[in-house]
Amino acid sequence: MKKNAAISIAISAGIFFAGAAQAAGILPDCGGAEQDPCTICHLFELINNIITGVIIALVPAAAALVIAIAGFKMLINQNNAEVMAEAKKIILMVIIGLLLIYGSFAIVTAIFKGMGYVGDNPLQFNNVNCPAAP
Repeated sequence: MKKNAAISIAISAGIFFAGAAQAAGILPDCGGAEQDPCTICHLFELINNIITGVIIALVPAAAALVIAIAGFKMLINQNNAEVMAEAKKIILMVIIGLLLIYGSFAIVTAIFKGMGYVGDNPLQFNNVNCPAAP
């Protein structure tokens, strides 16, 4: 029963968020009425948009939320050393996670620059622009 509920929730969320994804510019402009057909390039554009959206929008918001929750735990449980240590550990793990995420992005950027990537902005090596169909 739980499996069916999880599948239903996932399908409903997919349907609900498909419109939001289109409005946010995550989905590439292809395959619709009066649009070019989708190609493999559009798949890479979709993957790039998802990754960029997660790195730019979701990660900082999630990190801020988790740090706020840990800070609230620290504020409420000032006399409980065990909870204080747990909240400090949560904040430390969030900071380490942010360093790993953005550090890996910087390392990949440096590798691409070292390999001779030439573009308008070396920090945007992951931009994918699909050419229009002839």
